[in-house]
Amino acid sequence: MLSCSQTVSAIATCLIDSSSHWYRNLITMSKFPKPRELLLGDLREDLIRQEETIIFALIERAQFGVNPKVYAKDSGAGLGASEEFARANANGSFLDFMLMETEKLHSLVRRYTAPDEQAFFPEQLPKPILPTRLSAEMSLVPNSININRKIKAVYVNRILPQMCTTQDDKNYGSSAVTDIAALQALSKRIHYGKFIAEAKFQANEEKYSKLIAAHDAVGLMAELTKPTVEKQVLERVRLKASTYGSDPQQSSDKRDYKVAPDLIMQLYKDFVMPLTKEVQVAYLLQRLDHPTVAYVGEATAQDLNVPTAAQQTAVQCLVTPLPYMAATGGFAGHPCATATEVLDAVRTNQAQYGVVVFESTDLGTNQALQRTIIASDLVIAREIWRPVHCMAVGAVGVAWPPSPQGPASQSAGEWGNSWTVRGTRQALARIDTWIASIFSHGATVQQVVVRSDAEALSELRATGMQTQSDVARAIAVVDSVSNKHLERVGLKHLCDIQPDRASNDGTRGATWERSVVLQKTYGSASSSDQTAVAFTLDGSKPGELTQALSCFNTHRVNLQCIQSLAPAAQGGTTSASDAFCFYVVMDGHATDSNISSALADLKKLTPDTRVVGCYMLAEKSRELSTSGTLHLHRRNSLVDTSPPGADAPPSNAPDAKIMQDTSTCKGIAYLGPAATYSHQAALKIFDGLDIVTGPFVACGSIAATLAQVRAAEVDYAVVPVENSTNGSVSDTVDALAAATAAGCVVVSSFRLPIVHCLGTSAATLGEISEVHSKAQALAQCQQWLMSNVPTAKVVPSESTAAAVQHALAAKHGVAAIASHLACESQALPVLRAGVQDSPDNTTRFLVLASPGVAARGDSSGVFSASRAMVGGALEWRTCVQCTLRDGVSELAALLYPLSRRNMRVTWLAQTAASTPLGVGTHFLEFEGQCDDALMDEAMKELRSLVSSVRSVGSYPSA
Repeated sequence: MLSCSQTVSAIATCLIDSSSHWYRNLITMSKFPKPRELLLGDLREDLIRQEETIIFALIERAQFGVNPKVYAKDSGAGLGASEEFARANANGSFLDFMLMETEKLHSLVRRYTAPDEQAFFPEQLPKPILPTRLSAEMSLVPNSININRKIKAVYVNRILPQMCTTQDDKNYGSSAVTDIAALQALSKRIHYGKFIAEAKFQANEEKYSKLIAAHDAVGLMAELTKPTVEKQVLERVRLKASTYGSDPQQSSDKRDYKVAPDLIMQLYKDFVMPLTKEVQVAYLLQRLDHPTVAYVGEATAQDLNVPTAAQQTAVQCLVTPLPYMAATGGFAGHPCATATEVLDAVRTNQAQYGVVVFESTDLGTNQALQRTIIASDLVIAREIWRPVHCMAVGAVGVAWPPSPQGPASQSAGEWGNSWTVRGTRQALARIDTWIASIFSHGATVQQVVVRSDAEALSELRATGMQTQSDVARAIAVVDSVSNKHLERVGLKHLCDIQPDRASNDGTRGATWERSVVLQKTYGSASSSDQTAVAFTLDGSKPGELTQALSCFNTHRVNLQCIQSLAPAAQGGTTSASDAFCFYVVMDGHATDSNISSALADLKKLTPDTRVVGCYMLAEKSRELSTSGTLHLHRRNSLVDTSPPGADAPPSNAPDAKIMQDTSTCKGIAYLGPAATYSHQAALKIFDGLDIVTGPFVACGSIAATLAQVRAAEVDYAVVPVENSTNGSVSDTVDALAAATAAGCVVVSSFRLPIVHCLGTSAATLGEISEVHSKAQALAQCQQWLMSNVPTAKVVPSESTAAAVQHALAAKHGVAAIASHLACESQALPVLRAGVQDSPDNTTRFLVLASPGVAARGDSSGVFSASRAMVGGALEWRTCVQCTLRDGVSELAALLYPLSRRNMRVTWLAQTAASTPLGVGTHFLEFEGQCDDALMDEAMKELRSLVSSVRSVGSYPSA
């Protein structure tokens, strides 16, 4: 049987053999322009000049020491920099700061709009102040290949140590400045491999196309590698390094070199050439999979592998033969979190096209997106209409339809006190009538806004893995998804939903959504085009708008639509020029003589006039225009005019139900304030147990939480003990010793999935200057923070909920990382959800009983009985506390009795005071129960081998 990869290769081979020129037909059939002709001989001069730039840059850098402080994270204090800089650059190195600020300056003069330039911090680039230089001919197929992160790592960790003779000479500023010159030279030369690859592809399209279709990276590398040519390049590099790096008046046998020529040649051989070929292979592998399309949303429903409507719309942007898509397994998609990121991807050459939802027949035009497009230097080059098919989706176990008799006759798995309906803001806005109708029998409905259909399905699936009652009360409203995709991931189609809004004939009917394709230039004229133009009027003269519109009337231009847009804020204020912005759509192409003449007259009245779009009218646009619907909905904007992507989804947080009966239990302590992950874990752990629970007591720290249970102020304490991302929680390990020494015992263990959100009043990530959270939460989001808010100061707090309180009380620009429940309970807006580095981020919590409860000896049984009753996993674990005296030898002895009996160790932690390694107090958790005969044998052997061993709990673990 053929493997998947073999099958794809076989299909590709058949396609190629059946039509030897199918790869040329791909370009011919496409409406998009192909790259201009490139010849290797024409590139030689650029390559030689780039070699010289690198050699000069390395020679300049070699005069200084390595100066490792320049590259250390949080390097401000080590360099003696100002406190203000140290705070602003707490998570970045001095080089990162200097390089990022340099790129911001260069971006203003459009450096990174050139196809041969790649930024090290592309997400931080401001918009150029100079107009973009547009060319009708492309040199490359647009791509998102950028290996600058790898280049910088190789440079700092491999090249500098070999090249610099001293370690720290305190020339930090000079080192960083010359580093930037060297890094930019290396980046340009290495990424210039794309041009070389394109030239080689054009010289032998058929051979390269077969290798690409077969995804044969090894074959491509072999085809690109020319040993004879590489030898010539290395000899040339050595000669230049010896010439530029020495005094020519010195005799050749006594010449002193600033950098050994052989070293520079070796660096070129070991790093520059391999990285260049890496870029070439990456470019060629996606060479036939282009043009690249940027769109809002995930490629699939996260780990569910369910195609999304956004991806399907993006595919429509491509005019690509279907056999080719079968051979390559898809299209070159570039998923983005927001519409603004889509525009940025096109502007910075990461994608040739961007697809965004612009308007719909029921909800109107997204004016916030419209203003963003007007302010950009991109144009609308195509429109795509698609029908919107709303459907309700639930877990396989959901009871549907809901019981019509209401709560009085509800049965298990049917009604409940509340239902949760997840969907995008647009989807939920379309189904108000449906929700009122289907849940008209007394149920409370909570609408949860998510960012995409993919997120709604993923959260629904996660809910379906919880208790049956949760399954029965949760659904998602999404665009059309095939039943086979849903069934594969444990979900099912419940029903189709008729949107609320009226269609063109006044009845409830089909809803259509219009997406626009954005690119840098618009195409040539066709027989049925429309042109969109934006202009501003300052309102200083009466009759300005009439005079502006007369320009179109004079030249007999037929206007299809005119809109006035709300003013766009500039730095918190509204400028006069933004007070009256108008958006008009007209019949015809911008190059038509009448339209070009009308625009010339309009620019005399208002210089701030630009063509926003020029595209062939889609058939659906003509249909809706004839019916009048298109004009009707364009006069209505979305109810929500927040910036695209500003809304973030709530997580599937547990119900915030707090039991108040205090007749039996003194209380349960947790790390507060309310709505922390510890609080949520406590609610989940004690919900449904055969224990009459008392009040939940919020404590200011983990140590205070365990102090409460140690002093018997409460009966139980819930504390985090380890996280899947950053290991044991040191605060808990340190405080656990005192608690267990006082007689507290561990009675249960519980795992809680952790989904971190970024809560803030700021509208964009760029406005955030500080991020507060508990140290462990910050560590779990470290990579996301470095990528998205690299200049923000990171401030540890006592808890995630305390961080939310601080963000609310602080000035604008302060954010908190916490759960959605923590943000929602304190009315802090969520800007981003799911900011943890690992999608499988999980924290394990321990439940400790007070000495009095422990003496009764019944708590573990209650927990295990409850788990068995609800079908939870029932694995018994035992935790022991050990005191070691001579370190590693006793630690090794501690593990031997367990491994000899095949008893798996599940957790090992050492208190912070235990130094050096192995000496002091350790906690050891392993599988098994105290009353097992095998466990008795192991404990007896342990006591004979180490100084002190004491059991601190035997408990069920979920």
